Amino acid sequence: EVVSTETPEAELGEGAVAAAASSATTVEHRALGRVSIPSSGRPTRVELFTAKLHAFRHLEVAPRERGVAMEVVRLVNTSGRPLLPGKVRMHRGLRFAGTARMPHVMDAEQFKLPLGTEASVRVKRRVHTDPTQRSMTGARSTAIEIETEIYNVSDGVAAIIVHDRIPVSRTQDSRVAVKSLDRAFEVDPRTGVYAARVEVGPHERRNLRVHFTLTVPRKVKLTPPGGY
Repeated sequence: EVVSTETPEAELGEGAVAAAASSATTVEHRALGRVSIPSSGRPTRVELFTAKLHAFRHLEVAPRERGVAMEVVRLVNTSGRPLLPGKVRMHRGLRFAGTARMPHVMDAEQFKLPLGTEASVRVKRRVHTDPTQRSMTGARSTAIEIETEIYNVSDGVAAIIVHDRIPVSRTQDSRVAVKSLDRAFEVDPRTGVYAARVEVGPHERRNLRVHFTLTVPRKVKLTPPGGY
């Protein structure tokens, strides 16, 4: 993988020191040699350093947000320098793979960049709800099942990370209770985000299910099923 970063601003003088600001952090990089900056005011690209980072590719799906799989590359910044935020141009071999935005990455920090969609994996998300039940206090309980179907149309095994979420209650009046969960999932109780690493064989369909109940006071309006 080859990535190149465009920094928003750079000022270079006789000492060939570049300074770039990102939020509350200032980073200095020394240029590789003497640099001439024209007085026209036009931006000038200056190479500060090069680094080779090991890249690990995998597929990710977030069916609540989009119905396609994304190919993602995970990297660790082993350059010994912080990487500045900005536009990244990505190539796979000699082929241009697209552009992305890279965050500010400290030394030894992990980060990821999207490589684009993967047409060989198709994703469907279905939300099923049971009739609402009322308690003596008027509270309403709704049973909800989220089903994610992953279909691998390729001739090889697809290793995929699946991301989704369930509601999280911030008040004592409302409750969310998970009734059943596919064993591949791990749920973060603070955010409701759950994830799973699955392998789907060639031309195989895999269904993942989460079943929970949502109990709210009678005056609270429930989100439509598509919003879960």
